[in-house]
Order: sequence, then C-alpha cells, then structure tokens
Amino acid sequence: MDGRRSMTSRALLAMVVVSTLVAAAVGFQRHRAEAAYDRVALCMDLKEGLAFARRVGVPDLDYLQGLAAQGVGFAAIEEDTLASLADSGDVTLITGAEFLATGTLGFSGAARAEGTPGAADASGAANASDVPPSDRIRQWHTVVLPRTAEAASLLKANLTLRVESAFTVYTASSAYSEAYVVPLPMSEARGLNIGIRPSSRELLRSAGLSPVARFTNWPGISAKWIDAMISAVKSWQRAGTGSARDQQLVVFVGTEIMGYPSLVSHTASAFKGAGVTYGDIEFSPQAGGAALTKALDWDIVRVHSISRAEVDKGLSVDTMVDRYVRAAKERNIRLMYIRPINKQIDSRSLVELNDDFVSGVASALKGAGFVLDHPGSLAPVEPGLTVTLVLVLGIAAAGLLILDLMMAMPAAIAVGLMLVAAAGFSGIWALGYHVMARQLAALAAAVIFPSLSAFVLLRPVGARAGAALGGGGWLLTALGRLFAASACSIGGGLILAACITTPAFMVKANQFVGVKLMHVLPFAALLLAYWHYHLRKPGEGMLKSIVRLAVSPVLMWHAVAAALVAAVGLVYIVRTGNTSSLAVSPSSMEQAMRALLERVLPARPRTKEFLIGHPAFLATTALLVTDGRPLVLAASAAAMIGQVSMVNTFAHLHTPIYLTVVRTLTGLTLGALIGVPAAALAVWFYKVMQGMLGRAR
Repeated sequence: MDGRRSMTSRALLAMVVVSTLVAAAVGFQRHRAEAAYDRVALCMDLKEGLAFARRVGVPDLDYLQGLAAQGVGFAAIEEDTLASLADSGDVTLITGAEFLATGTLGFSGAARAEGTPGAADASGAANASDVPPSDRIRQWHTVVLPRTAEAASLLKANLTLRVESAFTVYTASSAYSEAYVVPLPMSEARGLNIGIRPSSRELLRSAGLSPVARFTNWPGISAKWIDAMISAVKSWQRAGTGSARDQQLVVFVGTEIMGYPSLVSHTASAFKGAGVTYGDIEFSPQAGGAALTKALDWDIVRVHSISRAEVDKGLSVDTMVDRYVRAAKERNIRLMYIRPINKQIDSRSLVELNDDFVSGVASALKGAGFVLDHPGSLAPVEPGLTVTLVLVLGIAAAGLLILDLMMAMPAAIAVGLMLVAAAGFSGIWALGYHVMARQLAALAAAVIFPSLSAFVLLRPVGARAGAALGGGGWLLTALGRLFAASACSIGGGLILAACITTPAFMVKANQFVGVKLMHVLPFAALLLAYWHYHLRKPGEGMLKSIVRLAVSPVLMWHAVAAALVAAVGLVYIVRTGNTSSLAVSPSSMEQAMRALLERVLPARPRTKEFLIGHPAFLATTALLVTDGRPLVLAASAAAMIGQVSMVNTFAHLHTPIYLTVVRTLTGLTLGALIGVPAAALAVWFYKVMQGMLGRAR
C-alpha cells in the first residue's frame, strides 16, 4: 500500500471513529432519558371489568378495590350512550307515538319543518302556542325520559350540545317527568354518546383508581363538544397538583380520534390547554392520530392492548403476561390496557384465573424494574444540525473507505466528496425537510456500514498467513474478522440511531424508511467485494474483468444455485420490514426457542444473527483459510445476514438503546460460540465433497 493510499485510509477511518464516538454520546444521552422513563400504568377496561364482576357475583366497589390492591392504578371509562343509560334504568326511551299517547302537558324548543328528520325551519324558534305539540312530535321520534337525577343532569348538560349541529332536541313535559324529544328513529338515537357520567368517576375515586377517559368521534362533531369533554376531564385532576404524574389520560374509542378530520388541531389545543395526555394505541392506528401526536409535540403515552377477541381465543396467562412485559421492555409502552378473562382455560375458577392474570402482569412488570404509577413523559432527546453533520461526515467516510479499498483515492478528492455529502444534507435540512434529511442519512448508514463489513469478511488470507494458521489456528483469524466486521456494523448502527434520535422517532410517530433496501443493497456490495478479491485478476482493469465474466459459460449447477438463492432471498426479504404482502410466520419450534431465550438471557438475540449470520461468518473465514473458495460466496451471503441485522436492530428507535446494545452483543457472543463448531463442520463438509468429486473424476 503506497503512502497516499495509507494516508487517505487512515483519515477516513479516523472520521468514522469520531462519528461513532459522537453517536455513542447521543446514545448515552438517550439511554439516560429512557432509564428515567420507568413508570408503567395498568389500566382495566371499566365496562368489561364490571360486567365480569357482576357475572361472578362480586360487588362493583369490592372488585375495583381488589384491582387497586393488585397494582392496577387506572380504569378506562367510556362515554355513556342513550342505549347504555336505558339498559341501566337511568332513562326510558319511547317512541313519539307512545309519548303522545300518554298525553303532553307542555312543550318548548325550536320548531322544525315537518319533513325529513333534521330539516331546519328557517323561521327559527317558536313557542308552544304557535305550533301544537302534536305537530312537533312525529311517531318515529325518540323521546328520552330521565329516571334519575344524574341522568337528568347529564342530559341537560350534554344532549343538546351533542346534536346541535344536526337538529334541535325539544324539551317537553309528560305525566312522568321532563322529556327530551330527539327527531331520530329509536335505532339511531340509541347510539348517541352524551359524555361520561360523574358517578363512574366517583366509583373509581372510592376504589383508589384514576380514570382514563375514552371518547368517541362522530360526523359533525363540534369544537364546543370537544371543549366540553376535555374540560370535564381536566376537572378530574386533583386540586393543587401540576405534576406530569397527575395529568389525565385520554384513549379514543374506534378508528378515529375525536375531532377527525377537520378539528384535529382544535383537539390538540384543548389537550394542551387542559394538560391532558393522549394515549396512542400500538398496532391499532386511528385516523388523525399521527396529526394529533405531531401537534402535541410528540408528548404522548403509547398504549398496548390485547383485544377482546384475542383474550377470548384462550391465550394463556403466561402468554399475555409476557406480551405486556415485552411491550414495556422492548417498545417503551407505558400504558397497559387489560381486559378480564371471561372463559376458563384451565382448572382454575374465573376469579382465580383473573387474579393470577392481573397480579402476574403487575409482578412481572415490577420484576423487570418498572414502577406501577402514572407513566409521565419521556424526556426529549434530539441532536441538532451540527452533531448530525458530524454523523453524516462519518457515513460518507465509510462509503469512501469502500472505494479506497478498491482503488487508491487521493485525500483531497475524499475530503471533497465528504463535503459534497455534508452540503447535500444541509441543503435538504435548510429547505425544512428535517425528517427526510435524517431518514436519508440513516438509510445511507444502514447500507454503507454492513457493505464495509463485507470487504472485511472477504479479504483474502495471504498464502504465508494461511500456512501459518494450519490446524485449528484459523479460529483466531475468524474470530478477529468477526469482531472487526461487527464493530463496524455496530458503529454504523449507533450512527444510524443517532441520526434519527428525535422524540417523533422514539414514540414511533416517525419511522426509519428503506428497510427493504438496507436488506438488499449490502448483498450487492458483497458481490462487489467477492469480484474484487476473488474474481478480478491482478492488474486487470474493471471493464476488462466485467467483460471476461460476462462471456464466461454458465453451468447447470450455476442455474440451480441461482434458483436456490432466489428462493431463500425471497423468504429473507418478505420477513423484513414493518409490513409484508406475503405472510411468513415463525415456526412453533422457533417461537418456543424465542420464549426460552427471553427467559434465560438478559435480551433475546435475533435468530438471524446468532444462528445464521455469525456462524456463517466464521465458516466463511475458515473456508478462505482452507482454500474452500467454491463455498465462500454462499457462506458469505449467509454471514451478511447477521451484519445487516445488527445495523437494522438499531433502527428500532422505540426500543431502548441499552436493550439494543445488550441484544446485539449477546447475539454476537452466542453466535461466536455456535460458529466455532459450525465452521469446523463447514470445512469438513467441503473436504468430503472435494474428495467425492475427486474420486468421481
């Protein structure tokens, strides 16, 4: 290596090291924020919980107090509807025909035209003497008769506000009580939501539980309604407290957030003004949720829920406990939404089963180091432009190192190209596309660093070194290369993570993009490294080498091998990314192995790393030492899976950085231990096949 090339390589390597150290500092800052975010809330669905309690004969208050004693701190209260009030006996719903048959004593409210429901009368208000009651009420109208003081108060406060944008609710008097005439058929009127009744909140207070409000969106929702609901939630906060731990929580019902589509910004303003926290449900995106999260400056709580349908499938207690703990440990979920088990799944009674389930979740979370309390907020971590530019220079330097390995590059050109990369990033940033700039930098890191590890992997072992490493001496070279390449990939992972370390990425509102690309392009770099080191003749020009390979004959085994690689590659690609058009689920054996590893290791390593990639890496080096070149390309392709996976692991910003590092290092250690016998087996297999082919000739 000449002096010019040595100087360029060293300068580029130094820039990569500096960038990695800066990324590690960002990672440490992120770790401190994540370590402090150690409070988890357990929340029972109140409606389902009380239904279960009544089914097994436990008084409501006793049931809720039992939950509180087990560690549950919250219960989710949904809005009442006219149907739920009727079912509980708080109101009576009758048709207009039935109401008129009882005799009307008085009437007030704005008049409406006699045509279709909701048609407005341009004349405005009318009094009882202008239009007889019989002309105001139709047989298909729904009449609401409150039977309790609470129901009467709730209807008076909310019913007119709920429907004011669509039609007028008339107030009438009957022989029984004040009545509300809703110009809707009974089937439609029953579904009208009218807010959360105060008695539900008081019941929770008596049991020592805090409420999580669950509001519903509906067509034509008004800003007044949003303000009224959020103001009611704000009033629940204990007087004299302003701590984040006392902020009220709201988790929306259904597929939309309250205010979607036109009033999302108003909902956000109401939340900020009231100091209310939004709970974003994992795996169940709600329309408007992303916009609300952004408007709230990413200050949200992520929610994990096991749906009613999943619970009723008969999931075991251990399975559900593991899911909740995994959500907290691996994805920074801080509100665990739980539902009672309604079906017996073993010999335990339903009461025992549910007690074991709730106490099991609480105990497991505390055993994992969490505190059962209001989750509070995750402290924001976000490196600015200057820090990110240092990371970008490191990414560019790593890419230029690959070029420098293939051709001598003058230092001046390398510096110029790095500055071009930094200028391009700064230009995108200056245009206001900060998220895009971060995502592009992260994608570049995800592609370049495992590609660089491919050149570490396939670099030939010199003839003198190979002879010196006879017998079992290949192991030192193999392990050295594995750790060197892995250090490169881990450094790239840290840089990738630092590029997108922002509150939006940490709560998964924004995500790393280009997962498929990062799992494909490094393999193109692997082919480039294989060509450069093992196919290109000494002194042969690039174009001449490509032409020579292009006119080489293709044998039958080449075609078979290509088809096999394509099939394996398809399975590999479809199992990457957040979504896939082709479902390939882990086998039952793999799932059992994952469960075992989660229990015995501090963090479960990724299967593709410790069971495929790292053993194949050692096998590749062993084959290079023993001149087993015919199997090197296949083995190195498997080895690259591990390197790509390590970098990809750091792209999951919702996973605590500490856990990511531990998972990666655990996988590397376990993979090295498995790889030693695997590499010896690969060499033995190659020699056996070589002997068989020799005898066949």
